[in-house]
Amino acid sequence: MTIGLSTLVALIGVVLGARVQRLAKFIYPTDFMTLLICGLCLLDYAFQLLPLDKYWYLPLLFGYGTGYLVVGRTSYVMIQTMSLGNKNISTDPWVIWEEEGRMFTQEQSNLALLRRLLFGVKHELYSNAPLNDEWTLMVKVPMLPLINKPMVFAESVQTTSRLVHTFWRFHAKQCTTEIILAYAGMVSKAQLSQDESYLQEMQQQNTNLVAAVHELRGQQGPMLMEMALKLEQKITSTAPVNRMFDLIKRNPKLKKEEEDGNEETANETES
Repeated sequence: MTIGLSTLVALIGVVLGARVQRLAKFIYPTDFMTLLICGLCLLDYAFQLLPLDKYWYLPLLFGYGTGYLVVGRTSYVMIQTMSLGNKNISTDPWVIWEEEGRMFTQEQSNLALLRRLLFGVKHELYSNAPLNDEWTLMVKVPMLPLINKPMVFAESVQTTSRLVHTFWRFHAKQCTTEIILAYAGMVSKAQLSQDESYLQEMQQQNTNLVAAVHELRGQQGPMLMEMALKLEQKITSTAPVNRMFDLIKRNPKLKKEEEDGNEETANETES
């Protein structure tokens, strides 16, 4: 009899936990409804407010936890973002669901849960592509098992908020998030493989060009030195008169005066 009643109480806890979890859309049992149920059980256990045996709380809470974490478990999507300025890579679980063709996410906070349940204020989500978790996150930390989770690689995540009217003079904050997926998170694996081969080919060409530039610089060094020595020898071997003649010949102003003087001399000779 006791085993049967314990099983029945545990099944009631399973159904209750699954319903609360599906309503709260929390990953862990930290919502205010779960905390309220646990608080009432502890209060009655301490002060014996109800005419119940304390033993029945054990199968009830066990069934509640099983129903919350196993039966009514909410699916989530791991979204990875990168901040180059902070040198930070962040991966967070997002509980996402669709309703009437629109996408929403549940923040894992009781304040956001209260806004949604009491006032219908939901956190809407926009994305430039479907959030398909086709990438795989693999992390191995010493003394812990290997983490192997599918994820979505996002280029940026921007969240904005505004105040909306609820009733009378009360307002609530409504958040909206825009997710911009990276190029690698939107194309197929075949396209990524093709792009990877193109990238490797371009990198090889770049490496060859850099090597050729270094080789040309190495060859030009001795050639420029040889040309500088030849110019210095030519300048040294040139007589001062010849150098002055070259200077006058290259000066356009003096050259023009010389030409004008030659024309005047020719005119006088004709006269």
